[in-house]
Amino acid sequence: MVKISRFSFDNPRYQNLLSRRSSIPETVEITVKDVLKNVKEKGDEALHSYMKKFDGVDINEIGLMVTEEEFEAAKAKVSEEFKEAIKRACDNLFRFHRRQLPTGFTEEYENGTVLERKYTPLNSVAVTVPGDMAPLISTLCMNLVPAVVAGVPNIYILTKPRRDGSIDERLLYVADYLGVKNYYKISGSQGLAAVAYGTETVKKVDAITGPGNNYTQMAKKLLFGEVKIDSIAGPSEIVVIADETANPTFIAADMMSQAEHGTGF
Repeated sequence: MVKISRFSFDNPRYQNLLSRRSSIPETVEITVKDVLKNVKEKGDEALHSYMKKFDGVDINEIGLMVTEEEFEAAKAKVSEEFKEAIKRACDNLFRFHRRQLPTGFTEEYENGTVLERKYTPLNSVAVTVPGDMAPLISTLCMNLVPAVVAGVPNIYILTKPRRDGSIDERLLYVADYLGVKNYYKISGSQGLAAVAYGTETVKKVDAITGPGNNYTQMAKKLLFGEVKIDSIAGPSEIVVIADETANPTFIAADMMSQAEHGTGF
């Protein structure tokens, strides 16, 4: 937190903070390019190899996708308070995103010409959601609900599994609550390569959304064109400008809102 008693956009300390720039190291790009190339050429063989190398899991042992039994177990594990919180959050998201739905129209001209604007959803979308350092539950809600509202028929989720092959029960509950059962136990640049190019067992998608570390975001950057992406969304920073009149509870809440977003890698 930076304390500035007399706020001014010209304050040197404020300007120094805003002038900072971050970039993904070149070594990350080199690694990711190699991963994308191998997954594109070798499919499942490369995907499984990288999941062992980077995430320490054997897809053949843990299974590629979350099972119905795992979804049912997750529903039994989460608290009623959590379920109510998810309902409230998703109700708010549905209420907002339904207002975004565009309306098509048809215009007929005197000479018989008919022009039409028609909106159709993408056929398939993959949402990547970190789940190891901190399961980004709100991120999953915010990425799934717009796709559900738009009517995307095929929605897939990617999350790094734990070493035992499990995924956080809260993430599974949200996916189940929103009716999205296509949940891959894959992650990183190798996971995004799999859904971007398609493999023997992983479906190719039209778009990829969601946050992640430098490797994930570099993959999205390099895959843009092969698939659509939302943005390059890496680790977040927050600056709180406050003086003695600020409410410390509000300051803490603002800082906590970004505290789960990683350290850069």
